Parts: sequence; structure tokens; C-alpha cells
Amino acid sequence: MSTPGFTAETSLFRGSASYLGLATSSDRSIGGIVTRGGWTPTFGREVAWVKFPGVFPFNNWCGALEESCCRAPFQNVPAFGPLVSCQRGLGCDITTNKCVSPCGGSGQVCCDGPETRALKWTAEGNIYSPTSWNLREMCDKGACDTQTHRCYTCGTQDGGPCCPPDAAQATARCVGDFLECEFDPGGYAVSGTCRACGSKGRPPCRWGCGPGLNIRNSLCDICGSDFQPPCDTGCNPGLGLAQGLCRQCGNAAQIPCDNGCKGGLRLKNGLCAACGAQGQAPCDSGCNSGTRLINGVCTFCGYNGQPPCTNGCVYPMKVAGGVCRFCGANGQISCDSGCNQGLVLRNGLCATPQPPPPESCSNVGETCVPDRQPGAHCCQHPGAPELCVYGTCKACIPHGGECVRGGTQICCSAKDGDVCVLDQFAEKVVCGIPG
Repeated sequence: MSTPGFTAETSLFRGSASYLGLATSSDRSIGGIVTRGGWTPTFGREVAWVKFPGVFPFNNWCGALEESCCRAPFQNVPAFGPLVSCQRGLGCDITTNKCVSPCGGSGQVCCDGPETRALKWTAEGNIYSPTSWNLREMCDKGACDTQTHRCYTCGTQDGGPCCPPDAAQATARCVGDFLECEFDPGGYAVSGTCRACGSKGRPPCRWGCGPGLNIRNSLCDICGSDFQPPCDTGCNPGLGLAQGLCRQCGNAAQIPCDNGCKGGLRLKNGLCAACGAQGQAPCDSGCNSGTRLINGVCTFCGYNGQPPCTNGCVYPMKVAGGVCRFCGANGQISCDSGCNQGLVLRNGLCATPQPPPPESCSNVGETCVPDRQPGAHCCQHPGAPELCVYGTCKACIPHGGECVRGGTQICCSAKDGDVCVLDQFAEKVVCGIPG
């Protein structure tokens, strides 16, 4: 049957009073009762339709200010209390059965218009709690007493009682900002005490902390941003810890973080900078290892063809011509300090010394010629002088040397007149000129 103002989703209430009502999409179940979604009144107001056999339905208006409250066809769920509703911004005073304003305040009737979470009913008599995101609570602060249909204060103060469960929420709850219900033990989460949370200096709520706050020392606090102390999870992204505070630090031209500069940067004039490497200015601590400051710039040093570092060249290289070279060893160029020990410079390279040529002199007992003639002369080794005597080299005694009886009696300077004579002062025989 089609009736003016109804859509295809409109259905009839069933019951002895034969009331009519409106209902829309599926919603959820309450206590095992099949429920349906929120509804929209025809022409902006609720209408109670009365049906008489064989007679066209006529309407009995309800829900407007000072009009009768609209009621479900059956009041058969005592736990939910009176099932009533009025227009937007109004509430039913069940003692007078009139829709009144104001509503929703402590001690006032509960607001039960289509903009609230008040229980609704379908044409089939099923009860449902609407769950649209933009619905408001029936009471501004607190909860609606299901039997008196009036608001009472609960769930709004730290240390105060939580509001009891209702059709929208199966557990006790707090309705004030930054409050959470601490359920009573063993009470199936249907009662408890509201505890402040989420604000500065309070523990975090289950959903976290309020705007601009984070957890520090297990409490909500101002933390994590620039010039703020770190949160329990550290600093905000892009910030580091410097002197106990979250700071812009560690990057180029920034102060160092407590753990130093980032990305290989080092301190220059107290700030993080790219410095100390080849071709860069020195850091506050100097140039990197393997470089040396030359003409105000860090320059590679110590390796082949590079200037020596302050501690010299990389072993085994040494300085040759002012730069590090492989030098001084056999077959290498000479270092500035010369060739290695035991080597000599020959033809511009370090080399082992050549052995001396074979001796061209005659030893004792070998043939010889006088010194004035060309040929093999007697050798004159240190401490072992010789004299050529009748073509044979003989050991001889230098001038002033002692002549030993039974030993050598030839004086080396015999040609100059030396013979073995007595030295009266020394009381021994020496080579000398007779006197």
C-alpha cells in the first residue's frame, strides 16, 4: 500500500493499536533483538497513523512541542524503560506525556529526537539504537535514566562514578573530556570510577594523549618538539638530542647532537660541516688521517708522489725530492737521506758495493822488485810491513821498533841505514841509525 509521504522503505507497525511508523536501513542488534538503522520522519515530524478496518488511515500528530510524545506500539522491554520520541531538540516528559524543551540538562527530560542516540523502533516492533556518526547523546553531561527518562550527572568528573551501560555501549563509560572509566573489579565492566587521562601531567588515555602532548615519564606532557625534552619514544622525526633537549642538530651548519654529527660531518667552528677531507678546509680537530694541511687545504699525503704527512711517509716509502717515493733500496733512487745501510750510489741508483780488485802486491815469501822499479812490490798491510830483500819479500821492523832475539832482525828502513842497535836509555835493541 502506498500512502502520501511514505517511501518504499516505509512499513507498518503491527499491534493492537495498529500504529504506523517509519524505518530505514539495517543497523545492529540490542540484546539479541534484530535492530535497524536510523530513520527520518516524514515532513520533518513524527506521525502516528491509526488504522481502522475498511477506513482510510487518518493521522494523529505527535512529537512537536507540547504535543503528545510519539510511542512505540509495544512498551514490552522493561529494561529499556518507556520507548518514546519527539522532534529534533525536544524530549518526552513521561509524567505529562508531552514533548518539552529544554532537554538534556541535569535533571531535565532526556532529549530523544532523531538527532540523538535515543532508542528507535521498527514497524515490526523491533528496537534498535541508531549509530550514525553525527548523532548526539541524549544528555549533555551524564546519562539518561531509563525508567524516569531524565538526565542525571555521571561520567563527567575525575573520581566520580562512570555512567552505566546503555543501548549504544555495553560497558560503563565516561562522557567528559579526557576521562576514562576504571572498571570496578569483578563487575563485568558495567560500573566504575572516572579517571582523568590524556591531559598534561595525567596518564595517557587508551587512545593516547591530547593535542600537542605525548608520553614522557609515562605521563602526558609537552615533549618531542624543538627545544622540548624528549618523549619516552624520543624526539620527533628530524630532531636529535642535544644537551638533554630535542633540537635541530647533527646536520650541516647545525650544532652537534649529543652523539655527534651525522653523515660523516665533523665540527668546524662549533658547527657540523664537511671538513677535513681532501680539498676541504680543516676541521676544528684538523685534517683527516692520510691528509695534511697545505696552503689552508687538507691534501693527500704519505703515499707515492704525495708530500709527506706530519709523521712521514707510509712505510716503506721515504722522502726523495720532497715527496714520498720508493727509494733507498737496491735498484731504487736515493732518498734525500741517502741509500739504505750497506748500499752505495752507483749510476744514480742504490746498489751493493763492488768487491775490491785482487791485490797486485807480493806477500811475505813472494818475489818482488825494489820500490823504485816497476813490478810486484811488497804489500804493506797495517801492522805487517814488508821489505824486498834480494827479490823476496821479508817481514821487517819499522824505524824505532824493537828487534827481538830469535825473531825478525830486518829493519824496514835499511836502505836509509837502519840496523838493530842498542838503545841505552830504553835498555833494549831497536831499529835505528848507529850512532
